[in-house]
Amino acid sequence: MATGESTAFWLRYAKHPTVAINKARRASITITTVKAEDPGSAVQAASPATVAVGKMRVDVQLFGTDPAAIRALIAEAAANLVLGYVGDAAANEKHTLKNVRFHTPLGQLELPDPDAPGGTISVWGIAGTCVAVSTDTLALAWVTATDA
Repeated sequence: MATGESTAFWLRYAKHPTVAINKARRASITITTVKAEDPGSAVQAASPATVAVGKMRVDVQLFGTDPAAIRALIAEAAANLVLGYVGDAAANEKHTLKNVRFHTPLGQLELPDPDAPGGTISVWGIAGTCVAVSTDTLALAWVTATDA
């Protein structure tokens, strides 16, 4: 993974799928493993009977200063989310997350303001998950590239 992909970063822009999300400021991407467990019998207390590791799950949290724009994402169908940010050596880069479906409002948070060191800004958040199809891999669900 490239530097910055596992931590929250400041955005230059965010689009879902091609429409700019007004005043999007920050995002965080997380990869987790989806697993299923069979607990086994009640007398088998030491561990589950079986653990099936299924898929990799890609989740995103998006924060912005326009609460209406953030709330509007709840009603949107799953679509690619494009996050433009400043990467290593001040290069413009972008993450494209395939088929993101936004599902959970996160409420209001206070975050450090990158434009006014020492101050904070109020942002509203929303969580989403990449909705994969049977042919998707992790490499197809989350693509990082340079951006013009």
